[in-house]
Amino acid sequence: MPDDDLEIPAFLDRRVQRAIKDFRGAVTSDGGSATIIFGDKSVTISPPPPPSTVPAADGAVGTDHNQLPLAEPQGPSRNRPGGMNVGRLKGFIERVEKLEEERAAVGADIRDVYSEAKGVGYDVKTIRKLVQLRKLDAADRAEQESLLDTYKHALGMS
Repeated sequence: MPDDDLEIPAFLDRRVQRAIKDFRGAVTSDGGSATIIFGDKSVTISPPPPPSTVPAADGAVGTDHNQLPLAEPQGPSRNRPGGMNVGRLKGFIERVEKLEEERAAVGADIRDVYSEAKGVGYDVKTIRKLVQLRKLDAADRAEQESLLDTYKHALGMS
């Protein structure tokens, strides 16, 4: 079981942090990286490299925390007429594409869970409604249920 005192590196994605906390195996951390041990195999997760230093539009040099590491050289050769930094634009596009791929994968996983539930006899519409209701806090949920009962009574449905 993971050690409750384990300091999980902050650079890790929130989902990875949760997985490490829930993991039923050995986890070690030196503060800069985390090693997860699966029987005789292990995985070490290290922080991303430091952000690159790029010239700003006004010519000053600064650190750009939003830019992905690029293979293209930094400097004027990357800039196009109109002051557009093509490398930075490409970085934004690639990040959005990666996130869209992840969203599609999560959507497929959710559909698989609903299909599995349907396969063993559960009503998927009801499960979806329960998931929706569980997202609400108790007061909002009670208000919605009260309004639904009021409307049903007004229509003679109760």
